[in-house]
Amino acid sequence: MKAGREYRIMLCMRSIRFALLVWLPVLVASAHGQKSQIMILGTTHFDNPNHDISNMAVDDVLTPARQQQIEKLVEAVARFKPTRIAIELPPSEQAHLDQRYAAYRSGNYALTSNERDQLGLRLAAKMGISQLDAVDYKSGPPGPDDAYDFAAYAATHGLQSRFEAFLAEGKQFAAGESTYLHTHTMFEWFQRANAQEYRLSNNRIYFEMLRFGDNKTNPGANWVGGWHARNMIILENVRRLAKPEDRVLVIFGAGHTFLLDQFAKESGYFDVVNTEKFLGYRIEDT
Repeated sequence: MKAGREYRIMLCMRSIRFALLVWLPVLVASAHGQKSQIMILGTTHFDNPNHDISNMAVDDVLTPARQQQIEKLVEAVARFKPTRIAIELPPSEQAHLDQRYAAYRSGNYALTSNERDQLGLRLAAKMGISQLDAVDYKSGPPGPDDAYDFAAYAATHGLQSRFEAFLAEGKQFAAGESTYLHTHTMFEWFQRANAQEYRLSNNRIYFEMLRFGDNKTNPGANWVGGWHARNMIILENVRRLAKPEDRVLVIFGAGHTFLLDQFAKESGYFDVVNTEKFLGYRIEDT
């Protein structure tokens, strides 16, 4: 009797799983209805904060030449006609962001070299948007820090040379990007950094981190899992704020763009607009 009951339960669970597989996509699509449009713009950090594993050096963006290039970049992105702009700040800084933006619109704040100012505030004012959205997540992954410390794992498991090669590869990439930006316009760098091939290549560095671990301890995979979770939370912060009729521009560091774009597509909550559509042509610099 017990075996027969367990068999019936197993069949019932299989039926439920099958029904979910068949109907859940339909139900999700139906529930979403009209979707917000979203476009992800990858950027570098203009003011060289050195917060990343590898950091590219950016020359002074406040020079007249760079300012002119940024204006032309903003003109190109403005063609998307965003109604909301989400930037790389945590929600805890929303009030300060509001104050800064209000001061800028009233002529009482000079834009700093930070990309949040140069792109976010400048474009929001140009489009007449009343408020920018702070949507980043920086509280860190769950669990103890040593669960994510792949550098310490490398040092204690004979992988120091691999770790040093990993860091060297990142520094070489950043140096190459710095050289490219130094010899090209801002618009040209943004074209390059927002191409699908670039995003995919940039994302592959995280797979190198997976190699720092074994079948017992996986700090590299844990770190990458935390990175994925951070980007999922960022996207959920955007979804929570966006209305169906909104056209949302998300301006984040280029390392985020592959996952944000992928998660936005997979979620079914957004119509994802290809950034290359608005950066795929050249605005001549004068």
